[in-house]
Amino acid sequence: MIVSLLLTLAVYNLDPVLDVPELKGAVYSATVQALDGTVLYERNTDLRVVPASNQKLISCAYALATLGPDFVPKTKIWKQSDRIVVESMGDPSLTYAQLFQARKDLHLDGRLPVYVKQAYRIGVPDSWEVDDLPNRYAAKVTAFCFDQSAFEVWSENGRPKLIPGSFGVKLVRDKSLGSGKTVYDPLKKILRYSPTLPKSKIRLDTLALPDPDEAAASVLGRRFYPVTTVPSRAPDLVIKGKPLPEILKTCLVNSDNNMAENLMLMATAKREDISDDPYGHGRERVENFLFETVGVDPADIRYFDGSGMSRHNLVTSRAIAKLLQWANNQPTAPLWKSCLASPESGTLKTRLKGIDFHGKTGTLDMVVSLSGYVKNAKGEAVIASLLLNHFKCSSVKARDIADAFMKSIAETNDGPSVALFYGYEPRHSDPLNPLVDWNWFGGSDHHGGPSRSWSDRGTQPTHAGLY
Repeated sequence: MIVSLLLTLAVYNLDPVLDVPELKGAVYSATVQALDGTVLYERNTDLRVVPASNQKLISCAYALATLGPDFVPKTKIWKQSDRIVVESMGDPSLTYAQLFQARKDLHLDGRLPVYVKQAYRIGVPDSWEVDDLPNRYAAKVTAFCFDQSAFEVWSENGRPKLIPGSFGVKLVRDKSLGSGKTVYDPLKKILRYSPTLPKSKIRLDTLALPDPDEAAASVLGRRFYPVTTVPSRAPDLVIKGKPLPEILKTCLVNSDNNMAENLMLMATAKREDISDDPYGHGRERVENFLFETVGVDPADIRYFDGSGMSRHNLVTSRAIAKLLQWANNQPTAPLWKSCLASPESGTLKTRLKGIDFHGKTGTLDMVVSLSGYVKNAKGEAVIASLLLNHFKCSSVKARDIADAFMKSIAETNDGPSVALFYGYEPRHSDPLNPLVDWNWFGGSDHHGGPSRSWSDRGTQPTHAGLY
């Protein structure tokens, strides 16, 4: 038995993948284990580091365990003689089209005030960086919202157009801006645009709504008022969101920050009134879930937000591996794995081709993470978590190292993988290649860089909480 274990440990000698110049002076934590928890490889396994979007594994596992696989979010609407009343416990899948249809179904003329009771109204989560706030991936967090709290900027005949509406955002022509550029300030609610926008109809950017709940209320009526009570009678209309498995898959595959924050808060609000301190309640509930249900060592994690945007999140690779092991032993394991990212889809669209991997990516500035289930050459599934911090190389090269780590496991059979000995050689990727990080198209973000496409709304540039 001891000899067998030693042989297994030798097979998963992944040090050559990590002992490369690009990681000199970096901080990282790595764990590989069998599905039963047997450790196959570890490196700084008890070191707490920033997880980036690997945080979403925690939030989504908590939401699935708390809400259940059959959960469907609902938005309730009452039409009174003098007002419209809305109750939202959170639904990140709610769309503008659904709200507009509700307006038609209830024969609303848009003149009545809208009173909204919502489980939480965060605004900007504490510790998020201010320069990220214009972007869709850093939208304010509110229970009542639509289209993940985002709107689009289009150019049509050389003029800017906001879709599905302006929602209080003022357009200002700015001659100082270069051709085709836009600059958005969500705090002042001003979008400045270049006098020379494309004549063709083209989407320029996807940005964060300045006030998501007020924007949602404006679809139904004239003015937004927060309230704590709703009519005692049955609602006149109930809008059903997408089933929880669909929301989880969108969140994890596309790395949607807004969905992750909402999922964590929705799950917490199911058990208690969290309106006085939503994140305080959420952090306590999630950590209790990890410590008491999953069995994570309390020393292994500091949970701060749902998406991983905050650098106040800290976790060990051992804790991530423990969570993945626990999830694999639940009745919902097949559903859980189907919600994870896999090669050639979502944030793994151009990565790990040919590797049987299901998991989660993560990137912030100087942070790259990759964790999940990977099958080796024998067809045996193992759990692997690699969290890289404080490297000086580009995020693209750091992701190459993370990919090499998983490929080495996948190629392992009776002996060390060839990948362990070829000497890590990062591919020469153009950081602006649309097939490397995210989908680019014409236009600019608020930093003056290219804009993201609507098809990849869950992604964001390397200066922020990337997938």
